[in-house]
Amino acid sequence: MTTKHSFFTLLRRMAALLVLGALVCMPALGCARGSSARESEPAATAVPSPDAAAQTAEVSGNASDEAAGEPALIPWGGEGAIVDQAVSSASMIICFMSGEGMIMTGGAADSAFGDTKWGDGTLIAFPNGQTMLIDGGMASYAPLLLKNLEALGIDKLDYVVLSHRHDDHYGGLLCLHGVLESVKVGTVFSTGIYNGESSDPARLEAKALEHGVECVRLHKGDAMEFGGVRMEVLWPEADSFGVSTSTAEDTNNSSLVLRFDYGNVSALFTGDLYKSGEIALITSLDDTTKLDADILKIPHHGRPTSSSRDFVDAVTPKVAVALGAVIMDTAVYSTYVRDGAKVFMDVYDGYVKVTTDGRDLSYECSRSRNVAIYDKIDEAFGKAD
Repeated sequence: MTTKHSFFTLLRRMAALLVLGALVCMPALGCARGSSARESEPAATAVPSPDAAAQTAEVSGNASDEAAGEPALIPWGGEGAIVDQAVSSASMIICFMSGEGMIMTGGAADSAFGDTKWGDGTLIAFPNGQTMLIDGGMASYAPLLLKNLEALGIDKLDYVVLSHRHDDHYGGLLCLHGVLESVKVGTVFSTGIYNGESSDPARLEAKALEHGVECVRLHKGDAMEFGGVRMEVLWPEADSFGVSTSTAEDTNNSSLVLRFDYGNVSALFTGDLYKSGEIALITSLDDTTKLDADILKIPHHGRPTSSSRDFVDAVTPKVAVALGAVIMDTAVYSTYVRDGAKVFMDVYDGYVKVTTDGRDLSYECSRSRNVAIYDKIDEAFGKAD
């Protein structure tokens, strides 16, 4: 994907920036967001929580816990099995999963649901009928994840990817009655980088061995193809095998970065890279156009720890999706929108489905967002629906 800016486009963006100045300021300036009222709270609290109707279930603890209500299932299984949809249309279909309707308990203050996020999970159906699940969210999320896979007609996964070893990415994969125990899996991909803060750093390998699943370690330069879709690993470096990280930031910066190319359309998955990891990634590439992608899984749930200006400028996505029930700071949101992206957040937009036949792409979400502060930013940059 290439981006060209005409003189009139630049004028329009300059005007949009002036409008945006009345709506949102960077957190460091301590300015009010979206109104004239002064606020001293963090940016996340300036954005309202999702509609109460979306919060229909309460889930905490282990994967076997029962929900207080029925979470909303992903809606696109009614159109036939997702694999059949991909094969019949010769398309790559990306389903950004969500904990739609779940209220989690834990400890992340910027969650829309009070305490914590449910993590990342994305299903890809390739044109040849193969499937890949990238991450599996928290252990508490596993029951809903499995119900959603069933709703999409998935009874086996050819590939499961663990981007990095944090529990909001591996919990639903490795827990009791999780993905590896409940679904037939062909191959598990990971970096081979261990979380030094974990009491069981090789838990993934042990679980895979227990269920007879092959484990393959990926690093920069690896590539493979799935029905005409080429996947290339951009990060981490090859010399990182067997390394143990010592901090949460190091673990996040060990995330697999995967690029998918299908015809003229590309997608980029970034795990939980921090800004420091984004800069290291950019510096490591001889050809930074490999980051230029149409579809982006926004790093680290859309938190301000990530999405540096250099990174967003390198990617210039058309569609950018944040997962994990984390309320996105308006400054981060604006960074993407001003570069022309349509931004989705599972916390407000629900499940997101992106389909491409290699020439064009289309997208849809499971519910409508009506959050004034983000809507005004979209309008300022001409991205409102």
